[in-house]
Amino acid sequence: MKAIVKSILLFMAVCMLVSTLYGARPLSTDDAGIVEENTYELETGFNFFKQLNNSIERSIDYSLKYGISDRIDIGFAFSQEIPQISHFSSVEFSVKFLFYKSKSFFPDVALSVSTVPGDSNYTLNLIASKEVKNFMFHLNIGYSVDPIAANNVVNYSIALEYSLSEKVNIVSEICMEETINMIEKEVVNYLIGVTYQLNENIILDTGFMIDINKITTKYAATAGFTLGF
Repeated sequence: MKAIVKSILLFMAVCMLVSTLYGARPLSTDDAGIVEENTYELETGFNFFKQLNNSIERSIDYSLKYGISDRIDIGFAFSQEIPQISHFSSVEFSVKFLFYKSKSFFPDVALSVSTVPGDSNYTLNLIASKEVKNFMFHLNIGYSVDPIAANNVVNYSIALEYSLSEKVNIVSEICMEETINMIEKEVVNYLIGVTYQLNENIILDTGFMIDINKITTKYAATAGFTLGF
């Protein structure tokens, strides 16, 4: 829990410096940005995982969002294991609401809710995003509820994007996860990556992630794209 407080204080200190752009793949940290009204945003990524037992796992992630208004978007996401082409995960549905759009040094703030339809589990995620010159910062504080297992999880992450050029961004994040009952160890992941704006509608990306505490995986790599239409 101390890490949450430290992340919030760091983010607030950054926000006191000075407007707003937004993060996407390969970051898992969400951004406060809303998909433009009446437009779609498709994200696809190929993932490679090196497990603790040295086995290799691969998957493909799919995500589609639609802008309902300048304050609300909805989305669907699922993944597919490889080479088991027919093995798909459950489809997750999400809604994001931008309830504070900054006009000063404060960040944009949004709240998202995600769940698998028909499932009792759900996740609430508080999101803040802020641009300071060539840097973009994102802070997430999430709470996942599992009524059946009674094993709720707190997720928190902070991400940084640096605009290296008009088309290239360097991105980095640290994500932490801990169970409320503290039975499981805290999971801490660190990612660094690059995005490239191919054209007005397509962004290419790649990233490399390590599990600092070596609880889930040794390391992982991802590559994909984001398409707006």
